[in-house]
Amino acid sequence: MTDTRQRQNRQLSEMLYSITYVVYSFVVIASTVVCEKYELKITSNAPAVHGSTIEFHADLYTYGELDKGKYKFYWKDDAIPQHNYQNTTSEPHSDFSVTYSGDDYPPGWYTMEVVVEYTSWIIDYRLTSKRMEFEVT
Repeated sequence: MTDTRQRQNRQLSEMLYSITYVVYSFVVIASTVVCEKYELKITSNAPAVHGSTIEFHADLYTYGELDKGKYKFYWKDDAIPQHNYQNTTSEPHSDFSVTYSGDDYPPGWYTMEVVVEYTSWIIDYRLTSKRMEFEVT
């Protein structure tokens, strides 16, 4: 390989590295900015007695306001078998009711997770998520 060819390959490699670095930096900065403007608040009527229904509520705040949009709320807990729920709404609010009863769900601590995505006609992208621990007695 000639010196010119080696120099060209090295320059190309350095250029690709620089482009990758710039793109990665942009993605990290954009992600930080997007996440900072959203806050997800989860509430429930837990703790609950084994066999009763627990009501979970999630509110999505955008710069401190409850703004309408096109949202998907994904709910899941860490119980086995797991409870899952998904809904698409124009409201910044979602509810999920779960009953922990029977031998499959012994009393104890569980975690509920909510993920919120913004949905558009091109792509859905994650806005924020939050977890909440709760007790079934």
